[in-house]
Amino acid sequence: MKRAFHIVFFTLIFIEAFAQKQCDTIVNKVDTATFKAMLAKHDGTLIDVRTSDEFISGHIKGAVNIDFRASDFEKKIAKLEKHKTYYVYCAIGGRSTQAAEYMKTQGFCKIIMLDRGLRAWTEAGYPITKE
Repeated sequence: MKRAFHIVFFTLIFIEAFAQKQCDTIVNKVDTATFKAMLAKHDGTLIDVRTSDEFISGHIKGAVNIDFRASDFEKKIAKLEKHKTYYVYCAIGGRSTQAAEYMKTQGFCKIIMLDRGLRAWTEAGYPITKE
């Protein structure tokens, strides 16, 4: 009886763990106002996929830089938790689209992309920082 309990218990733990690892990937491309509002209201990690030189010249406050074109991009992305929300942007939208597609293939659950990138952000009058 005790053995049967342990088998059932560990089977349930395994099923629960497996279920938590599965998700339907959601990739949303949103305009600047929506992106800004979502950043303010929702937890998540803001990722700037431009080069480090571009990042240093100005970025959205709170962003982390993971250069899409760097040789260690895939390694850095692999270290991220797949069930969290990620806000991704680049200069005009090309690299962030590619980065989001890659993240999707890796099983990330929720990716929000800034349509037209940092250019649209600054054109809308939203601030950037060099800190």
